[in-house]
Amino acid sequence: ALAVAMTVNSSCAIYVSSFDGYSDLWRPFFSLMDRYWPDCPYQLYLGANSKSFEHARVRVLPAGPSNNWSDRVREHLAAIPSEYVLMMLDDWFLYRGVETPRIEHLINLLERFDGHMLRLVPDPKPNFAVPGHPSIGLMGIGTLLRSNTHATIWRKETLLGLTRGGESLWEFE
Repeated sequence: ALAVAMTVNSSCAIYVSSFDGYSDLWRPFFSLMDRYWPDCPYQLYLGANSKSFEHARVRVLPAGPSNNWSDRVREHLAAIPSEYVLMMLDDWFLYRGVETPRIEHLINLLERFDGHMLRLVPDPKPNFAVPGHPSIGLMGIGTLLRSNTHATIWRKETLLGLTRGGESLWEFE
């Protein structure tokens, strides 16, 4: 058998926000990730409390016994060395193929425009177009669900800066 080594893109990582209470979701989540994004060039991180999870491409990030979403996220993010993270939630399963060149293009646009976050699921849709770039848009200040946690590429420092201790996922959004 021929072994193929994948090159890992170190400027971005995938962070799956979770905790031990949702560990029953981990195997199906990563099975679908393997099926629908087999050429993913990013390191995969799974946020947990203390449970382990065995998967060749996944590094588990422990956060201790905290029951609070934002404190766990802050602890997990501090352990990720990448400048950008593609944040995903453990119960948002992939259901079709992911196009790695498209994700790379969007990360490059985020870097070029010195952006802070780019949602991959445009719901709600952006308020303003970006001339010459029909695949992205801008959300106005005060727009409901402007910040988001599912399938969003974040500059890690921005996400850390917006996350306040003691918040739930819903309070953050």
